[in-house]
Amino acid sequence: MNRELGFYINPHSRERRRIMQNLSAGGVRWLGIDGTSWHAAQDKARILEFKNEMKEYGLKLYSMHSCLPVLAVPGQPLPEELFSAQKQELRKGQLLESSRIVYHSCHFRDCPFPETDQAIAVAGEKKFMTHYAAAVSALAEYAAEMNIVPVFENIYFSTYSESFDFLKKVLEMASTANTGICIDSGHAFLAGGNPADSIRKAGSRLRETHFHDNFGRFLPPCISTSPSPYRFDLHLPPGLGLINWPEICMALDEIKYSGPIMFEGVLASVGNEKNTIFKGRLTCRDLIRLTIDNWRAFESLALK
Repeated sequence: MNRELGFYINPHSRERRRIMQNLSAGGVRWLGIDGTSWHAAQDKARILEFKNEMKEYGLKLYSMHSCLPVLAVPGQPLPEELFSAQKQELRKGQLLESSRIVYHSCHFRDCPFPETDQAIAVAGEKKFMTHYAAAVSALAEYAAEMNIVPVFENIYFSTYSESFDFLKKVLEMASTANTGICIDSGHAFLAGGNPADSIRKAGSRLRETHFHDNFGRFLPPCISTSPSPYRFDLHLPPGLGLINWPEICMALDEIKYSGPIMFEGVLASVGNEKNTIFKGRLTCRDLIRLTIDNWRAFESLALK
């Protein structure tokens, strides 16, 4: 199946128009945007300018990454000031006409990623899940008024978010249809799992993809990155790492996924090419073409 494709871009990039032009020329219809500091009221002119550029190139916004967590800490309810910020962000999403907003699951405002499981253990799993489900329900109710579906993405710094067991249970507890799951292929692979199995587990709740590649918790000697805990999360175009992409295509067919395929982070280097692992040897157009061609090849390999 030849699915519609979309790419995440940085809306603040000086290369924004060039990226849109190259995406449009490649037959891409959808965009996602990384977290942006735009405010729905104060930055309305900038938002409208961005929308006009999308329209010029025949593009539509499918999803936006939230800048915010779901909760402040695991053991306490959603604080009013955080919920107020979430609602402001959703109003921005409505103005941008985004159909999805993506939250990192098990991400807390007052807790670093590596300390997530320890913080949950201190709070107690039952209390944590109760507060998380209540926050998801509140987010989903307000987002529905904006015609936006909140989706929750797997991360690899928490055993609760490495697979979709926790997320499916929390979404059931939240008792709302206006939610979904986002599969981040790179995060699933870094957690030691098979992204295709994660897709199968998400099933009908899958509402968004963040597709990119990596080598797991191993870096080839030719790749030089900073010694941060995030250094393995390379966001390479599919096919440049070790993920089994034909099986991912098969899993998407099995669950009858109907949304566009969104590639996240593969264009993050555009405008700063010389400071990335490609050292400026691949242009924006190269990365787009490589991603599309590889994906179409994987779709063909997956055909029965």
